[in-house]
Amino acid sequence: MTQTDFSSMLSRVAVANLEHSIGNPVNPRMVKAIHNARNLVNLGSGTPDLPTPDYVLDAVREGMTGGLIQYTAYDGILPLREAIARKLSEENGLDYSPADIIVTHGAQESIFVICGALLNPGDEVIVTNPYYSAYNNIVALSGGVAVTVPVRPETGWSWDLEALEAAITARSKLIVLVSPDNPTGAVVTRKTMEAIAELAEKYNLIVVSDELYEKYLYDGAEHFSFARIPGMKERTVTVNGFSKSFGMTGWRVGYVAVPQWLKQVATEVKHMHSISTAVPSQLGALAALTGPKEPWQERLQTYAERRKYLLSRLEAMKLPFIRTHGSYYVMADIRASGMDSMTFSSALIEEQNVRVGPGVVFGSGAEGFVRLSLMCPRPQMDGALDRLAEFWSRYV
Repeated sequence: MTQTDFSSMLSRVAVANLEHSIGNPVNPRMVKAIHNARNLVNLGSGTPDLPTPDYVLDAVREGMTGGLIQYTAYDGILPLREAIARKLSEENGLDYSPADIIVTHGAQESIFVICGALLNPGDEVIVTNPYYSAYNNIVALSGGVAVTVPVRPETGWSWDLEALEAAITARSKLIVLVSPDNPTGAVVTRKTMEAIAELAEKYNLIVVSDELYEKYLYDGAEHFSFARIPGMKERTVTVNGFSKSFGMTGWRVGYVAVPQWLKQVATEVKHMHSISTAVPSQLGALAALTGPKEPWQERLQTYAERRKYLLSRLEAMKLPFIRTHGSYYVMADIRASGMDSMTFSSALIEEQNVRVGPGVVFGSGAEGFVRLSLMCPRPQMDGALDRLAEFWSRYV
């Protein structure tokens, strides 16, 4: 009997996307290093480590015991959409109604929904390089083409507006603007956003404004929502959620605010993708938005203190980094080691049981860097930084 090679049936796009997926490090050495590590400390995690407050859990328990266990409206329960609309108005200066909002299974599903609603085969989506790889992968899986525009460490990873305009073609449809950025932590200024808005209008483009890390700001930096720019609301999709600002990654609840001309089609894509967002997640998100603010403010203060400590330790060990002003990541410059980022990250695991994010998984523009995170409790961070310092001194 002939044995069939079923691997030929896999989608070429999906297989290609595995190459640089942060969740699936296919580099054999790194996979082996992770498997063999003992007491591994993850100093590059994207998952907030502080627990969800009890009052959020209590709200979910009450809702579940009250019988709220059926499908909801495809775009989410009305009280949650109302609370999101209030939040966008009060905190972001954005005029969205509950009818403009779709509640999703995390902000990542929002990206799928928007790409599914807007992209035709071959349409181009402009993203920066470095990038959060989900954008490139989802664009490809949706039939589109991701076009990358380099942002450079020498400029603090800020947008190159000339390069952006040069990347625009007749097939361009979307510009993805992530601020604060993952992985670089760069915060896009209002002046830069206004320049991007001019290009969006000139070339009739839609801007996806990913604001998931909006609460993580330092050194006096301010967050500005792109849709506030006059004339931009109708060509802006605002993506946000609860994974980062509220530390609710496993709850899988996000949202997207869209112009009315897009709402019906985007809602139907959401319907086909997952019908409706899980009821417990929606109830938890509602409680998080409408309950006490102090727990969330205390969490942000904790992370700000960790950032100050992390940067001081990097300075002490003379490991260069790019000082940006947002998110909870720091891009450390490991080029002086002579190793590429995957080799550096693998060797760090093998020799010190410390894991960081190799820059290459965020695109060629991040090669020579590794991503460090504030999502590591201080006791573990202390030990991990001690071992990182020893490792760094050995190779530099």
